Amino acid sequence: DRIEADTQEIQSDTDTIIGTTSVGTSKDSHIKGTHTLAQLKAVNDGTTGTITLDDYTVALTGSASDIAAALSGTFASPYTGNITITGSNPTLSQLKNINDATTGTITLPDATITFSGSAVDVSAALSGTITNTLTGAISLSDDPTLPQLKTINNASNGAITLNDAGVTFSGSAADVAAAPVSYTH
Repeated sequence: DRIEADTQEIQSDTDTIIGTTSVGTSKDSHIKGTHTLAQLKAVNDGTTGTITLDDYTVALTGSASDIAAALSGTFASPYTGNITITGSNPTLSQLKNINDATTGTITLPDATITFSGSAVDVSAALSGTITNTLTGAISLSDDPTLPQLKTINNASNGAITLNDAGVTFSGSAADVAAAPVSYTH
């Protein structure tokens, strides 16, 4: 059993088609046609089943919380649409979830955003194709691996504060060179 609805049906009667967010369903869903952010969020809020889309390349524009919710489900294929976040910058968790969910580009509202968290979470949040060059400070609560530090450094021109200034790294000359020249502790 799966639920199939075109975008017009979803727009007009989401609760009847997939259930309210308080009741929900575990049935798989298929959104036919070109979906909007609101429609994709409504389906994700209403089902824990796999979501099939006619078009995985649809660009999404909206708040970080709406986009994170819209992309939080399980999709039959990878989502590849570009993402433009409007309003407030995303939290580290929201950006990580959005980045994990799409292979498209991600545009943030403000490049001066700051992040603080584990090296795993920060590198996962910044590992996608973010169109802004970040300039805000990044503070790591634990020691990164060389690949994590390289990912973080490649995404940001801001100061990177390491948990332990004495941490050592080993790897290829290119990877060590891609790590930040200066950092604070």
